[in-house]
Amino acid sequence: LFVSGFISLAIRYISGEDNEQRGGQGGITRLEVRADRRNVSLEFSEIVYLESMSDYVRIFLRDGERVITRRTISSLGAELPESFIRIHRSYIINRAYLQSWTRDNVIAGGADLPVSRTYRKEAMAQIEAF
Repeated sequence: LFVSGFISLAIRYISGEDNEQRGGQGGITRLEVRADRRNVSLEFSEIVYLESMSDYVRIFLRDGERVITRRTISSLGAELPESFIRIHRSYIINRAYLQSWTRDNVIAGGADLPVSRTYRKEAMAQIEAF
C-alpha cells in the first residue's frame, strides 16, 4: 500500500498534476514556515526581505507585518526562487522590492540594508542581470 501510494504521488508530481502550490513554470509560489506555534503560508510575492537573527529569521512582508520563525536563513534561502538575492550573511532581499543600490548597500521596501564584501560580487551580478 505504501509503495503504490508513493508511485502514484511520484507519477502525479512528474506529470504536473499535483500543482496546487505551483506557479506557471512549475515553481512553488509559497513559503511554508512555523511561527507563533502555527504553520504559516507566505506568498513569495508578499516577502520584501528576510533578516537573520542567529537561529531565527524575521520575514518582512509587503503590508508591514513581520513573521518570526525558528529556522536559519540558509535553510530558508534554499527554498526561495532565484528572484531572492543574498546580499549579506544576515539578509536576503526580494528583487521585486529593490528600489536602489550601490556597491555597499541596497534599499528594498524602504529599508536600507548593507551589502557585505562576501556576497557583493554575486549580488551585484544578480541585481544588474535583471
